Amino acid sequence: MELPVQLFTFVSMPYLLKYLDIRAHCIQCGKELPPTGRPDRKFCSKDCKNKFHNCQRHHYLLREELEGAVLRALDINHSILSRLYRMGVKSVELSTLSQLGYDPRFVTSYYCLGRRRYFTLFDLQFEMTPSQIKRLTSIAPEEFVRRK
Repeated sequence: MELPVQLFTFVSMPYLLKYLDIRAHCIQCGKELPPTGRPDRKFCSKDCKNKFHNCQRHHYLLREELEGAVLRALDINHSILSRLYRMGVKSVELSTLSQLGYDPRFVTSYYCLGRRRYFTLFDLQFEMTPSQIKRLTSIAPEEFVRRK
């Protein structure tokens, strides 16, 4: 006598693990989890659980610190270029900019048109050559929004 085939629309993970006798592994150390306890647990011990969450927090803090450093560098670059733009400066040597604290690695976007490389830094646009920044201009707010 054959058993009728049943279609399951929902099977819980703990039931499935218990039914199939699948042994899970600790996501921190990789050891096989003991068969006792909750079938959906992820860690073999409290130490592994603490290590995992401490690492997660550490990575989160490092990412936050990195994002903060990038935003600070962008802010410094923008303040330097916006002061020069308000003074009427259209081109400036990169060596002069580096003495002012400008870091050419931090811009908000760039694009190439032929051999020319155009960069934007929030609302400022300029062409950069290996030795200088040329054609420093401000992007009108409506044009800035249209580009995105």
